[in-house]
Amino acid sequence: MNELFPLLEKIKSLNLKFAPDSILVDFEPAIHAAIKKMFPHIPVFDCRFHLGQSCWRKIQGLSTEYRKFDSSISIFLRSLFGLPFLPPNAVSDSFVFDFVSIKPDDSRVTKFCEYLLDTYISESALFPPSIWAEYIHLVYPIPKTIAKAVKAVQTEIYIKMRSTLPKSKITLEREQFLNDKMMLWKSRNIDRHQFVCQVSSKF
Repeated sequence: MNELFPLLEKIKSLNLKFAPDSILVDFEPAIHAAIKKMFPHIPVFDCRFHLGQSCWRKIQGLSTEYRKFDSSISIFLRSLFGLPFLPPNAVSDSFVFDFVSIKPDDSRVTKFCEYLLDTYISESALFPPSIWAEYIHLVYPIPKTIAKAVKAVQTEIYIKMRSTLPKSKITLEREQFLNDKMMLWKSRNIDRHQFVCQVSSKF
């Protein structure tokens, strides 16, 4: 969290008020604790990118099977990456009823699922779905009122101002794809499991 203090000092020197609606961080308990101490009333969310990194590190023992795109283990593991696009209250049911119920009979897959349950899926998990699930929580643009301050200290704290740049064609296409799939699911043209599997293939 040391990188945050120069930013806050710069904001203060510009007479700006730093009052974000929410804060997006990675999956580090220490970071969560520090932010909660500094901003106790501001919601903290974790991003899908870091969730994917964390899960990928845990499936290294299954990397050979993961790369076999037509294997049952690969299909199962890849589909799990669609869970962040569900509403938080739908994640646990989807994991238990849509995935664990069809889990490949492999002790390594079972161990990975137990890790997911304890770390991310259950409400008592270290990082429960309420802080990482649902599309609207995945990207939080930096408020324009502090963009100038962030740019001023960008080289010191290594922040890339992606949110101030126009969205790329690929990003726009992915967002449209996701919105289309959400509409199909909400209109019951595809079921929950189909939705998760289909969005996981795109992201």
